Amino acid sequence: MENTVKSRFFGGGASSLSSLTGTEQGIQAAERGKAFSLCTFLQRLIKRKSLLPPCLGFALRSESFAYEPTVQHRSISSQSGFVRFAHTAPCRKSAFTLAEVLITLGIIGVVAAMTLPALVGNYRKKQVEVKLKRFYSVFNNALIRSEADNEQMQFWEWPENSYKDEDGEIIQTGSISDYEWFEKYLKPYFNIKDVNQSFHLYCVWYDGFAIKMTDGTGVACGIFEGRSFGDKTYPFVCMFFPESKNIDNVRDYNTKSQSLISGKDYFIFQLFNGINGKKGLQAIDSDECTGEKGFKNLPSIGCVKKIIENNWEIPDDYPVKF
Repeated sequence: MENTVKSRFFGGGASSLSSLTGTEQGIQAAERGKAFSLCTFLQRLIKRKSLLPPCLGFALRSESFAYEPTVQHRSISSQSGFVRFAHTAPCRKSAFTLAEVLITLGIIGVVAAMTLPALVGNYRKKQVEVKLKRFYSVFNNALIRSEADNEQMQFWEWPENSYKDEDGEIIQTGSISDYEWFEKYLKPYFNIKDVNQSFHLYCVWYDGFAIKMTDGTGVACGIFEGRSFGDKTYPFVCMFFPESKNIDNVRDYNTKSQSLISGKDYFIFQLFNGINGKKGLQAIDSDECTGEKGFKNLPSIGCVKKIIENNWEIPDDYPVKF
């Protein structure tokens, strides 16, 4: 037999407890002034702890007996003669204190401060890898397309080149300027946003050219007269900029230009005409990659080679951090 009783109790001491349980055990405990939960009392009473919930949220005392809030009890007769009480009131929910919240936020902040720079650095590194490989592919594809429309690269007109003969005399060859060469052979195959036909770089070249492309990257090329790369000739080099805005910074030898890092803010390639075997835009055959700042005499010319040899990924021992 099951009936539902809605009960609310206040005050009463021993008489209220006796009327509720009908046993002397509750009266004696209340008179001793011991505080214990009704849940515990009922568990002791019926000797079956599994029948009662562990969180009834009220207590019995000698002075008063209060039960809040109003709840429903169901008394169910069992075969053993005991009465089982089913409590349907919700348990009290716990909450975080302000101190706990602040400590948690502090821990999150510390972890973020430790991991965020590494995440940002890895993202920038991946961006540079993608842009560098794409530039290499686009430039060499432009050369191939130009060969199809004109003639083999070794028969093109090439910019004026300076080199020293056996007697140390400077010999100049070529019949076309740097930009005229680009305009004639390569310009139709690039998506160009802006172009600078005369781009002088201090201690690099006298009259190169620079272009900004629609994808936000840029390149500046010219006959490098700062030094030769293992032979008598002064090579035709290109500086690739993952961010085209740095082209404006590098033009004048100022504070901004001296803060640019070779192998991070710009990368150096060499352009070969195919006469001596090598052809197209290639990495310079050098192991020099130190992450030096500035661009005077083009430092760290071997960084591109280091990246290409690592399958177009910036290696873990790369000297420059992103």
